Amino acid sequence: MSDTGAPRPKLLIVEDDPGLQTQLKWAYEDYEVRVAGDHDSAIDLLRAEEPSVVTLDLGLPPDPDGTREGFRILQAILELMAAVEECLPVASAGLAPLRTHAG
Repeated sequence: MSDTGAPRPKLLIVEDDPGLQTQLKWAYEDYEVRVAGDHDSAIDLLRAEEPSVVTLDLGLPPDPDGTREGFRILQAILELMAAVEECLPVASAGLAPLRTHAG
């Protein structure tokens, strides 16, 4: 990270897994990182911090095996940040073994 004295952009990470929270904080060291582990804390931080970027885990409690809670938070984010000019949805699956096909 280069220290130019300029303010760093704010990043909100919405992730319930503490290990992934830590890894994402390391990965985004050029940002002023805030972390939320659930819907309520995500919305509170979104209002208080007005981040430039949000990363959102769609599989959050109470529906960690589905996407219902994640999409509920995404809807709230879009409503709170109505002036957003760009939105880049990114989907990611858990780490799965690579499969090779003999052919």
